[in-house]
Amino acid sequence: MASLVTGELITPRSREYDQVRRNHDGYPPRSPAVIVRPRTEAEVGRVVLWAQEYALPLAVRSGGHCQARTSVIDGGAVLDLAALRRITVDPSTRTASAGTGLRVGQYAATVDAFGLATGFGEAGGVGLGGITLGGGIGHLSRLNGLTVDHVLAARIVTADGVVREIDQETEPDLFWAVRGGGGNFGVVTRFTYRLHPMGPLTQVRLRLPLTGSVLRRLIDAALDAPEEVFVMFDAARSTGADGRPAVEVTVCFAGVQSEAGTALRPFRANLPIMAESVACLRYPDLLARGDRADRPIEVGRALLADAIDDDAIDTIVEGVAGAVARTARFNLRRLGGRMARVPARATAFAHRNRGWTGWVSATGATPDEAADHEPWAADLAEVVATDRAAYVNSLGDEGPDRVRAAYPGSTWDRLRLIKRVYDPENVFRHNQNVPPR
Repeated sequence: MASLVTGELITPRSREYDQVRRNHDGYPPRSPAVIVRPRTEAEVGRVVLWAQEYALPLAVRSGGHCQARTSVIDGGAVLDLAALRRITVDPSTRTASAGTGLRVGQYAATVDAFGLATGFGEAGGVGLGGITLGGGIGHLSRLNGLTVDHVLAARIVTADGVVREIDQETEPDLFWAVRGGGGNFGVVTRFTYRLHPMGPLTQVRLRLPLTGSVLRRLIDAALDAPEEVFVMFDAARSTGADGRPAVEVTVCFAGVQSEAGTALRPFRANLPIMAESVACLRYPDLLARGDRADRPIEVGRALLADAIDDDAIDTIVEGVAGAVARTARFNLRRLGGRMARVPARATAFAHRNRGWTGWVSATGATPDEAADHEPWAADLAEVVATDRAAYVNSLGDEGPDRVRAAYPGSTWDRLRLIKRVYDPENVFRHNQNVPPR
């Protein structure tokens, strides 16, 4: 095995094994047989073929933030992309090419030096590969579209060990599939992105009591907000605080504070605000604010909703107030804007016309304690959701039916056909798996 790569080869006997095998959560770490950190695409190909030769299960990790915890597996091989972090920026064409081992915050800081940005999620610590492969919903989605809407090309190592350069003209089916279809089709080692001019952003954080009337007015404000505004609600109750449910509102405006008054006013006007903070930030700093210092032991359920009506609001308020977990949350993010104007068939991310994406979660001191709250999260999400569909990057370990629901209609059939061409033996199955047709 050591002859396959010049990068790191980490086994249970290695000093750094315990640290490297941890994902970004509080669960006990899994125990892979080996963790490999290739330095080149050719080495990635050799590792992929080696794993098949020895019938060793293979997981691929970019940043280790996978909700389903599939990027590290027991007894198999983990192909860790941490060494693939080279980035090149061409400000004249407004493009950047970056290795998928790079963290989103590192990429954002590099391109921000040129006054440019690509939109990702809400946190800077996640890996570039994972957030992009699933779609990329975040602060700039309503303004500029999803992350996948700005992918111009990719380099991918498929199950046969071949390094492929793909774009709209070269292997367009595979290029379509990696823009939202997850890691099912190979190891993406590099993405080329379109960049946009990006100035300062204004972030407002509000804390209010969680009542039906407050949440209804906040949701109405989000529905009327312009595309320059991204809104996230976090309805929560924590036994470690005063026990009172509250809703934390994060509003991000693409512009300086002096320009944001009209857009932000509906989120403040005549509302019982308990706490407020306002910050003018560059995009990398905004992403850094989304990183969590803690490593929670958390269970959850993802959802998509076309609308949040009065019944849904009552359900959220009552569900959060009645939760008994250490921390219980119902997170909602407003969709729409430019991401909704891209045709649904343009990429493998097909939920273009949804109004909201959500995540219901509960924490515990141990995995067993957290698991006790899983029915609460599942029931609450099911009542509010329009159907069983979910944004795949928010999907936990929820079974194959939920993965199927993440890819509606003909999207699922097309993904399975492409999977049959590029990975007929389902080598890349430790993910939100789309099996070959």
